[in-house]
Amino acid sequence: MFASLRLVNNKLQTICQCQKLQQRTMSYLKAHRKRFYRNVNLEKTDEGFLVQLDGKTIKTPLRFKLCIPQYDLALAVSNEWHMQTNEINPFSMPLTTICNTTIDNPTELPKEDLVKELLQFLHSDTICSLAEMPESLVERQDKEWKPIRDWFSKTFEVEVNASSNLFNLYQSDETVERLEEYLLKMNEWQINGLQSGIDAIKSFILPLAVFHGQISVERAVYLSRLESEYQSEKWGKFEGSHDIDQYTQQAMLAAGTLVCNLCRFDI
Repeated sequence: MFASLRLVNNKLQTICQCQKLQQRTMSYLKAHRKRFYRNVNLEKTDEGFLVQLDGKTIKTPLRFKLCIPQYDLALAVSNEWHMQTNEINPFSMPLTTICNTTIDNPTELPKEDLVKELLQFLHSDTICSLAEMPESLVERQDKEWKPIRDWFSKTFEVEVNASSNLFNLYQSDETVERLEEYLLKMNEWQINGLQSGIDAIKSFILPLAVFHGQISVERAVYLSRLESEYQSEKWGKFEGSHDIDQYTQQAMLAAGTLVCNLCRFDI
């Protein structure tokens, strides 16, 4: 009972911390809605590369310096700021968002706990949650999703369960332990990059398939939206909202994958 209460309390604390971070971020954006700088530059330090606007280092929502340990990633982040026009649009800067989260660690969780949080997505992975009907959708899911599950099982030497009964969909302890061991070899930058992709498409497996070069970002997003695409083909789609959601998912997954690939080092 007390363990359950502690878990609930930890979850509530995490929610409060995220809400405070969101409030600080929104206050920052309101204060700097218009583009207020002319130049974007990088300054090399012993810790990495500071991203600067007119010679002043950008601060994260929790007021830490935006210092990035890898040059190519720092250059990509600086380009996001450089590409802003008259107004700053935070939704067009997914790399900056990931870097801010990595530096701030708003939930104050150590890497081991972040990994455990990511592994929870494995039990409800999109491509493991099968439809019961109609038969044409069931067949399409089997055709499109099964090869990715088979690749994942072979690559990581684990068993992957898939079911149409979501109440019984659960991966074995052996599978979870093996994947936990794999993720713990990543550094915090890679973990946060992977989390960005997982959050975007509600799949643990697909972002790793992209990271390993098995499928493209566009293909992963399509597979994560397979049922939605099926319904759209049958009944039509609302062009505006459908396209915006799809492009947002692609941007976040691509940014997360880039962070994972560029930050292959020990920190």
